[in-house]
Amino acid sequence: MATIQAKLRKIGRSIVERNTNLGAAITAARLKCRITQQELADRLGISVRTLGRYEAGLRVPQASMLMAISRETRMSNAKLLAMINGDEGTVGD
Repeated sequence: MATIQAKLRKIGRSIVERNTNLGAAITAARLKCRITQQELADRLGISVRTLGRYEAGLRVPQASMLMAISRETRMSNAKLLAMINGDEGTVGD
């Protein structure tokens, strides 16, 4: 039983880590375009609060929203995914 709980904790940490990486990637993409949270939220048709939760890793955007974010920040989906995985330098725009 203790082993299962330890594995579940490890999986939970992995999920939180990935969400944090995704949030950081969204933030980095937005800052690279020199746009504010409010501007990006307006372009995406979402609230600033929702965008803030994406960037903080508290919420995970649906795939369609992730594609819209990459489109609005002029960042390729491959580049955004590479940033999430921590391979930022390996994929070109």
